[in-house]
Amino acid sequence: MPAIQPQDDPTAHMTVVEVFPPMPTITDVCDKLDEYLQIPTLDTYLIVSQHRPQIQRYSRLDAGQWLYSNITALNEEIVIPAIGCTLALADVYRKATFDD
Repeated sequence: MPAIQPQDDPTAHMTVVEVFPPMPTITDVCDKLDEYLQIPTLDTYLIVSQHRPQIQRYSRLDAGQWLYSNITALNEEIVIPAIGCTLALADVYRKATFDD
């Protein structure tokens, strides 16, 4: 994994959206999560599933702790205040097909 470089603006807020393969390895999930959550300017980390409608969200709270949310309903939305964005799961997965 490449080293994470500091932003030009140390007060800038950052969101990372990552699409994992259908069968991610423990290294993919755990190591990346540990590294990303150490970035001081990271506010939101989204893990998007390819094999079912699911987005896992890690949101930084004011105290530096992280809030985990698991969003799986197509009628739900994810609000990302740091970048002024709202993602509807129905839009994210609009053209996706899933095996039962």
